[in-house]
Amino acid sequence: MLEDINRHALFHEMHRSVEETAAVVTDCLMKGSPDLTYPPNNGFSADEADALRSIPKTDAMARALRKLIADAASYPMFHLLCLADGVVDPPDLDDIEEGDHSAVQIALHDGFHESYWAWRRRRPDPGWRLDNYEGT
Repeated sequence: MLEDINRHALFHEMHRSVEETAAVVTDCLMKGSPDLTYPPNNGFSADEADALRSIPKTDAMARALRKLIADAASYPMFHLLCLADGVVDPPDLDDIEEGDHSAVQIALHDGFHESYWAWRRRRPDPGWRLDNYEGT
């Protein structure tokens, strides 16, 4: 368990990060299109980039996007805290492939992006993907 001051500092930084993410992404959308850092091998197709450029550049749209992006950014943080608290069950990893767990042996923030490909192989296919990799 974290001491109260450490928990307060962690939550403060999480909220600051959510707000910063919403502001930076919205600013990029209002000026063109954002550069993606997640997932590896990411990028927008030409029609996706065109669609992003067509977003109205109004104050109301910027306010709405900041709220929407902040909500989306907060979800994985909240879910991670639920996992850490033990109030949700982690996914079944019985069929994990050799090498998929290598990210566990390094610092978590360093392993996050590396672990994307193992997650991508395991996830059910929703009919779309975040990355531009054409393989499975």
